[in-house]
Amino acid sequence: LLRVLWRLLGGDLRLAFGLQLCIVAIQVSYVLLLRRMTQVVVSADPHQIGSGLGIAATLGILSLVEGNLFAHGTFCLQLSTHGLVTIFAQVALWKGVRLHPEVREEYRRGAIVSLG
Repeated sequence: LLRVLWRLLGGDLRLAFGLQLCIVAIQVSYVLLLRRMTQVVVSADPHQIGSGLGIAATLGILSLVEGNLFAHGTFCLQLSTHGLVTIFAQVALWKGVRLHPEVREEYRRGAIVSLG
């Protein structure tokens, strides 16, 4: 059962995990870039203004990328959760179909009231 679940949902889970790792790497790079930006501001060297502007632009771009990655990672996690719920619902339905003595072919979906 676990192999089947992993085969069906593993792709979305791996993608969500990979995207979360990328987000963590971006957040670590925020700290490093802000540290460098502080060094540029404290030095007050007029030749490093371009470097400071480049760092500021990089921070803005990384913020946009992080938002997109977070949204996509959350969506992949939701897809895998929905798939898991659907798989368990199908397992319960087909177990009920097999166990119910009066099940008919034309009333397979939604006709079983209780499994007892």
